[in-house]
Amino acid sequence: MYSTFARTQSAFTAAILITLALSLTPDRYLGWTNDIAEIIRVPTRPFSHLGIVMGNWLRPPTSFDSDFPEESKEYVDHLKSERDKFMQLYAAEQMEVASLRQTLEQIQRVPIEARRPLRLLGASITAHSPTDRFGPVQLNRGSRAGVTPGDIAVYNGVYLVGRISDVSTFGSTLVPLTNVATGLMLVKITPPDTRDISVLNLVQLQPNGDGTFIADVESGFDIEVGYEAIFSDRTWPDAARSMVIGTVASIDPIDDQPLRNRIVIKPRFHVSELSRVTLKLEQEEQEAGSLAEVGVGSESGGGGDP
Repeated sequence: MYSTFARTQSAFTAAILITLALSLTPDRYLGWTNDIAEIIRVPTRPFSHLGIVMGNWLRPPTSFDSDFPEESKEYVDHLKSERDKFMQLYAAEQMEVASLRQTLEQIQRVPIEARRPLRLLGASITAHSPTDRFGPVQLNRGSRAGVTPGDIAVYNGVYLVGRISDVSTFGSTLVPLTNVATGLMLVKITPPDTRDISVLNLVQLQPNGDGTFIADVESGFDIEVGYEAIFSDRTWPDAARSMVIGTVASIDPIDDQPLRNRIVIKPRFHVSELSRVTLKLEQEEQEAGSLAEVGVGSESGGGGDP
């Protein structure tokens, strides 16, 4: 009995020493652990996703339509979704016209870059960051499904919620737009509903770390609370342009800069409240004809990897 206890104590001590040694080993020597982690993560994803779905069922995303009867909410949501999709298309065309008008003198010297066709792919959120509500999340779609770093994620058709940073064979990492790692981005502020192209203010937003975005603008800018922020950063994929970021929640003067105001943009949805998103994948022309063989998904359905 004493020898069994001694062997157990020796094994426990060895395990502690090995764990300590691995924790002090530089990251560049631990690349082989990623493959092991991926093997372990694959069978646990369905259970993790089930927990997220249950959490969203117990605490659904904040609704802005609480004044409507319960039976009419689904129909109202459908009408709003259709309205937002058509408004997105209209705003995209208006922005394109304005851009062409500004570059009319150079249009013959600069070739027009053809836009690649898009494929929509539904993805489930399988894991959230345990320490940061606005930290990266894991999706159940990877390179096997055609996902590449830089692809964007949307919700409800027109709301931009994040961008893919890392991709493995069966999964990928989505960085929410509200994460500080997103950095600076250009948006246009426009009145809600109409998205009047004649009233557009180009501002530079940055995540504030609390789930909102902030921007410092001249006090003369025609911006009011409730205006929408429309994504307009050309360093991102074309699919992100004209997507909705959120709405202006507040406008306050800056104490040490009396001629400037600080605006706060509040997103409509947070990734931490969702269980599914839609990825917009850019494709080469020759891939566009094979969409039926790949399978197209959305937030509300679509099959795929577990």
